[in-house]
Amino acid sequence: MKTMATLLAFLLALTAGTALYGDGNPAGDGIHDPADPNRGVQGYAGPGWWVLFGPGGEGEMASLGPLMFRVSESTYVGALLAYEESASEGPGTFLGGARLEAYPGRLSRGFYSTSAALSVLAGAAGLNGSPRFAAQIDAELAANFLLFPSVRLSAGPLASLRLESGQDPAFLPGLTFSLKEGVWDDGRPLVRFGEDGPRVGGYWQGLWTRVDGRAVFVDGGGTRIELPSGLAFGITGGVLRQKIERSGSSLAIMLSGMTAGWNWRAAPRLTVAPRVTTGVALYGWAAPDGTVDGGPHFMIRPEVSALVGVLPFLEIGGGVGWHVVAGEADTAIPLERLSSISLSVQVRAGHR
Repeated sequence: MKTMATLLAFLLALTAGTALYGDGNPAGDGIHDPADPNRGVQGYAGPGWWVLFGPGGEGEMASLGPLMFRVSESTYVGALLAYEESASEGPGTFLGGARLEAYPGRLSRGFYSTSAALSVLAGAAGLNGSPRFAAQIDAELAANFLLFPSVRLSAGPLASLRLESGQDPAFLPGLTFSLKEGVWDDGRPLVRFGEDGPRVGGYWQGLWTRVDGRAVFVDGGGTRIELPSGLAFGITGGVLRQKIERSGSSLAIMLSGMTAGWNWRAAPRLTVAPRVTTGVALYGWAAPDGTVDGGPHFMIRPEVSALVGVLPFLEIGGGVGWHVVAGEADTAIPLERLSSISLSVQVRAGHR
């Protein structure tokens, strides 16, 4: 709580200073010239997380998936998905709903802006045990830093009111942080590439491979920088998001690596993207006491994807490849055939 109070005090001081000395953001310093009639829809998507603290001070982390649209100079509205972080099993909590976000003009200057947001979510909790209805109202105040023309780093305090069937309402303080990747025409980025310069963005990826003769789902994503030529380089990672048990232990998979690929604009809204991912893949069995029987393996995955641009800042598609894992798992519980064909679903955010 002391850390949260310090963060809130810093954010309020920064906001007050901007309000006193800032003169707002002159238009035209972002990706698009506001005088351009073809600038299209503005908004953002991208990964986010919150950490909520219960009565005992124990933290609870969830992943966030926003899709926000700019409806006025200082207002965004859209949808938000939130699901609990949990490795080796599916999400325990899954919520979805609406989000309203405001950026007061007097509290913005250069690469900095302050935002206030309200989210109303509903869904289910206890999905890995006894499912029950859950709802949540979140209010947050965040500091935003325009790192690149299409990427804002956002962080700040969060207050949440949680309602669950069979339980008393709970007020939970917390923190939220995210990468807002999209298209807007205000702000001065810390790093400027120019209109035709490299693009920095991120993506979510759901990856299916086969392990020991059965399909497994790895939830992950990454960040990439795309050059004007279409060449792109980045980092990626992911963890198993399903429960597979044997002899009292749960299968554990974690992937981490680097990517290199090329983006071919086959049509104005269609991108074909061959890519190679190489890095480390951890396979093993997690015991109830938290110990893992297993180890790392070298991994390489060539694949080709096709993505359709549905918004100026969003592409959706999928790919097929071959997931190659060197060696065999040295585990007490047999684990064989780690290499297989791979299928993926991808959502890429950022200016395209």
